[in-house]
Amino acid sequence: EEFGPPDGFGRAIAAQDRLMIVGAPLTEDGAGTVYGFRADADGNWSLSGSFAAGTPSEEAGFGSAVALNGDLGLVSAPGDEAGSVHVFRLGADGWVEEAILRPSDEAARRFGSQLAIDGDIILASSPEGRDIHGTVEAFQYDGATSSWTSLGTLAADGLGQRSGYGSSLALREGLAY
Repeated sequence: EEFGPPDGFGRAIAAQDRLMIVGAPLTEDGAGTVYGFRADADGNWSLSGSFAAGTPSEEAGFGSAVALNGDLGLVSAPGDEAGSVHVFRLGADGWVEEAILRPSDEAARRFGSQLAIDGDIILASSPEGRDIHGTVEAFQYDGATSSWTSLGTLAADGLGQRSGYGSSLALREGLAY
């Protein structure tokens, strides 16, 4: 398969062990595609498949941000209405979409612009919103109900306009950075 600059291939990359996902958010008129790669025992990478949003929309930017944690892959589509985060689980048949997360704040814009995952916790940012300084929302997986629920937004009181809040995220051992 040919990859090239017009498709945005490589704008977002996440790798763990012998698995890598690479976003190409400009393919399909901006709807976007994510490519999965696997490394063999010698460290040689090969394309293992590609996947897109279940119902892609033009300019959704699917693959603008990606994150991996074990068999979970997160893919953002910040241009899909207010934005969305697609949760995929890797199984025997490849990547299967498990959930689509949306912002709880109706004023949020470009939700999923940045992503972080640690265990069963996800962080997703909206750099644009009601107060212009943006928001970060946390989600947690509930194994009993097999669903993701919002834990709420992370507050950042006292920030000025255009502060860049949420423009970069990290999550480790329950702490958000």
